Amino acid sequence: MFFLDIPFYRTTALAVSTAVPIPMPTSMLFAAAGASDYGVGRFLTVVIICRSVRYTFIAIVADHYGRHFVRVLRHPSQYWGWLLLFAAVIFSLIMAGILLNRRLTVANIG
Repeated sequence: MFFLDIPFYRTTALAVSTAVPIPMPTSMLFAAAGASDYGVGRFLTVVIICRSVRYTFIAIVADHYGRHFVRVLRHPSQYWGWLLLFAAVIFSLIMAGILLNRRLTVANIG
């Protein structure tokens, strides 16, 4: 990766890939950091700080919303409207993704 030659971008890319729980190529960036003579102390510091912030945030959210989630699982009939709404939103997003993918495929072919 050519942008990993600049130290700021190396640290930023490493921090984002370890802190954000979206599908990011963390192992590839770990390998790139090792191949580009990135300092071991700096690497461990960035990874430890970002992972600790990530898991602390997840723990706080789980502590706050955990009881609500368990209540929904124990009494689903009380929350059927919300569950139906979430199912409809997820279904709509999947269908929109499929239709968008088809349109992009047709546009690339034609």
